[in-house]
Amino acid sequence: MGACGYGKRTNESSKVYLFKEIMICMYKMLLRSGRIINFFIDFDKASKAWRKNKIYLGEGQFQYK
Repeated sequence: MGACGYGKRTNESSKVYLFKEIMICMYKMLLRSGRIINFFIDFDKASKAWRKNKIYLGEGQFQYK
């Protein structure tokens, strides 16, 4: 598993940064063209956005509003 909880592929590397208890993962990906791109994923922010239009039913179940 990669540092951010996902399987690590050969063309991808990741680092985890903790800023004030917020997990942000930085990924570095090698494209087929040979170009390297860097991108960040803030999982706390992504989780809040995903839950915005859902109702938690318990036991890991959600229902759309």
